[in-house]
Amino acid sequence: MTADTASLVRRYYERNTRLFLAFGIGWRTLAMRRAVWADGVESLPQAVDYVNGLVAAEARSRAAANEESELRVLDIGCGVGGSLFFLAGTVGAPLRGVGVTISPRQAGIAQRQARRRGLSAKCSFIAADFAGVSGLPLFDLAFAIESFVHFTTPAAFFASAARSLAPGGRLIVIDDFLSGDRRSRKEDQLVDAFRQGWLLPSLCTVRRAVRSAAECGLRLVEERNLSACLSLLPLNACLGWWGVRVTRAIPVSWPYWSSSVGSLALTSCQRAGLVEYRFIMFEKMQV
Repeated sequence: MTADTASLVRRYYERNTRLFLAFGIGWRTLAMRRAVWADGVESLPQAVDYVNGLVAAEARSRAAANEESELRVLDIGCGVGGSLFFLAGTVGAPLRGVGVTISPRQAGIAQRQARRRGLSAKCSFIAADFAGVSGLPLFDLAFAIESFVHFTTPAAFFASAARSLAPGGRLIVIDDFLSGDRRSRKEDQLVDAFRQGWLLPSLCTVRRAVRSAAECGLRLVEERNLSACLSLLPLNACLGWWGVRVTRAIPVSWPYWSSSVGSLALTSCQRAGLVEYRFIMFEKMQV
């Protein structure tokens, strides 16, 4: 991230994290992300943890392939630590997790939760701009759940992620992606409202992300579209567009307001087929 982008994202999460956790079931799951209602999911906690389960499945596969050593896992944009705690409790293999978040408030919460759960020896957390972090070991598995889009460019994200992976290591990105490059003026307004409300400079197509990853030595291994598993607000495209226009025009300085406008825009974008929620996995090519 550039210094300006990093400071904006840091402030966004410093001010909004406790609200994100307070609404819904955030404190129970330590998650600030979408619920994925895939086949077999029967409750909201399961839906929120669904993407954790996808990461855990790959972690178990990595651990089985290298059973003689401790699995090193990196959470890029770790929030308050919920995903690493989930992995520590479900992978069933020796694991050492490091989480990096740009928010000192989130890192503090994660560290306290690790102590409370007796996981401080397995899970540690760093408050820093991931693009500038140094001194970490190489990881067998890295993942970014709804954090990729906060980077200034896809290239900046993938370059930093690739440097953190051991050869043959894998990177999982679970996030929003544009469904295409061609949009009408009205559709552009919806996308811009989503991008600005949630501070998403790297919101892009899957094709661009894959190309940027390849330039950093990361090859595509698997890709899934999870959009159909999301539960959307009951808004049609026209009503959503007008709702976004009205709410963006209201001069409210409360930080959570911008996030709420972004959420409304996201729903409208999804209804219009402009944004998709994707699971993408890459592997660092052997040198």
